[in-house]
Amino acid sequence: LILIITLCIVATALTVYIMQFAENSFDVDLTDVELSYSSFIYAEDNNGQDVLLKQISGEMSRVWVDIEDIPQHVLDAFVAVEDQRFFEHDGVDWKRTLSVTVKAIFSSGTDGGSTITQQLVRDITQDKETTVGRKLREIFRALALENKYTKFDILESYLNRISFGRIAYGIGSAAYFYFDK
Repeated sequence: LILIITLCIVATALTVYIMQFAENSFDVDLTDVELSYSSFIYAEDNNGQDVLLKQISGEMSRVWVDIEDIPQHVLDAFVAVEDQRFFEHDGVDWKRTLSVTVKAIFSSGTDGGSTITQQLVRDITQDKETTVGRKLREIFRALALENKYTKFDILESYLNRISFGRIAYGIGSAAYFYFDK
């Protein structure tokens, strides 16, 4: 009986602790999230072709690309590498989260357990501290984001926000920066 009461108290305390990170106020509009976009200045040559004269960008170069304009093999590659069960989960890959948690408890190194949705939330909020509280906030925010947007909206926003090194942020900027396309 003492063991059952103790377990109930511990379960209640854990529930109260976890629920304090559930934010009802997290309501982000992916279309309004401010990004620093690049501007391009074109001129027309003698043949009527547009020629890029100059790209103007701040500290981050961004070029928005609609998901319809991203080749399917690129989408498939990102999902395969970053979040294999992206189209199957509700914003949190519970199997992966449990696996990473167990590895963190019993060994020193961990693999990344964040889904594409969780990575997008982290990038939007700039909440990057390495704590259990941040991870719990991220989980609840990812669940809220998945309830509001489609998988393709989330994938499109993710691919247009992530860093590709140097000043290239987003897949459009990376394609221009690395491949001049």
